[in-house]
Amino acid sequence: MVWTGLFTAILTLAVGSLPLASASSSSGAIAPWSVASSSSTVSTQLSMQRSTVVDNVSSEFWGIDLSPTEKLDTDRSDDLAAAGIGYILWPSAKLNDEYDLVDNIIHKGDGSTSRPRTDASAFVDWCRSIKCHAIIGVPGEINNTTFVEEEVKYLVDTLHFQPAFWEIGNEPGLWKHYNIPWSQWSSTQNSGITPQGYAELVHRYISAMHSVDSTAQIIGLPGTGLGHDQEPIWIYDTVKLNGPHLAAVSIHVYPAPHLHGSEATLSRFDHSLVGKASIERRARVDWNEIHSACPTCHIALMITEFNAATVGVISDSGPYSKFMSGFDEVPYIAALVTQALQERVSNLDLYDLQSAFSGAMIASNGTPRPLYYLYSDMLVHLDPKAVDTNFSGSLGDFFGEVTIGNGTAMSLLLVNANPSMTVRVDLAGSGFTVDKSGTSWNYTSSTSRPTEKKWSGSIPDIWTLPPECVILIQVE
Repeated sequence: MVWTGLFTAILTLAVGSLPLASASSSSGAIAPWSVASSSSTVSTQLSMQRSTVVDNVSSEFWGIDLSPTEKLDTDRSDDLAAAGIGYILWPSAKLNDEYDLVDNIIHKGDGSTSRPRTDASAFVDWCRSIKCHAIIGVPGEINNTTFVEEEVKYLVDTLHFQPAFWEIGNEPGLWKHYNIPWSQWSSTQNSGITPQGYAELVHRYISAMHSVDSTAQIIGLPGTGLGHDQEPIWIYDTVKLNGPHLAAVSIHVYPAPHLHGSEATLSRFDHSLVGKASIERRARVDWNEIHSACPTCHIALMITEFNAATVGVISDSGPYSKFMSGFDEVPYIAALVTQALQERVSNLDLYDLQSAFSGAMIASNGTPRPLYYLYSDMLVHLDPKAVDTNFSGSLGDFFGEVTIGNGTAMSLLLVNANPSMTVRVDLAGSGFTVDKSGTSWNYTSSTSRPTEKKWSGSIPDIWTLPPECVILIQVE
């Protein structure tokens, strides 16, 4: 997509389905292929601290959003199993505030209503069948603790289902109908809520929900809807008032801004990964707010929605949609995964599983998008513990993460999200094992899905990533 025709031709002839490594082993021998010079090249040295574990890469880390407007069937069950997804956020996004799960009605902002494809009972049966962990959203915008008690009773007592977490509302910074019953909603309303007001709502909801289920684990903030600028004060106020009763707070991350027309280039799209809205930049500020508001609390930081941009519905003219349904989305999401692991995010939920949204893992017709194969063919091979990982030099849109397993097992995820830069990565002396047999997976725009290669005895210590490339290396 971003390579010249000459580059693609040379790479295809020279490499075929092999990973893009420029040395055949740690002995320094040069492999009989190279990357054509179609971009600038930078070199970097990996360094890692095996003893410094920063995150757990368990099934609890991988999640996805799913709406009751989408189908629940064996195909989706198989997709989730293959992709290693353990957590499901339901009813997903703004439906947290619009969906009455007891009566199975969606209340829209203009006062109209609709029926979803599935209901809570069907979701519970399906979730049990795949042994998923559920994050259930309850409506916060209507400010009705009595109704929320009813929803909790319905799931816990009637359906005998215990969610892993409960999330209160969705993006309260965008609410237009706060404290107004669903039956009175209209498109002309503009009743919002302040950060302190939301903190007080959470306080009331926690009391109501715990009166029904004392073991309920509560997520104290479901994103703000306002991006990164106002996020700290919403987190601080919510945690300050409710800290000891919260299991987590959540943010929503869509780093690509809403540019228009020709401004929305692939270069700007990828470079947003290092901007102010990135996971790396935001998580560090948010952790400070959590600890400042409640120094003795043990509150997790979750991301219950993430993707490249909030624009991208197929029927939308959002300029970034052209980058979100094809391969360009792959290095972008892989980069966000590395950031989430480094910044100790405990749960990372992709928005979303299957819909017309360009960033969905599965298209509306059930066809897997390239992003699906990133999960099913690569990310599932990461080892259980992410460790402190660094790279030398100024690399821009390049990212990586080392994970470790039992004994000498470890894996390295390398992501070059830059559309015009080649990165040469040196593993020698880094602590990453190169004198063991291993496997590598290489994913570029020239392959329909990641290509796998087995390495016997040792793996290369030099790896070259062309523009927009993801490589996963795993050693035994």
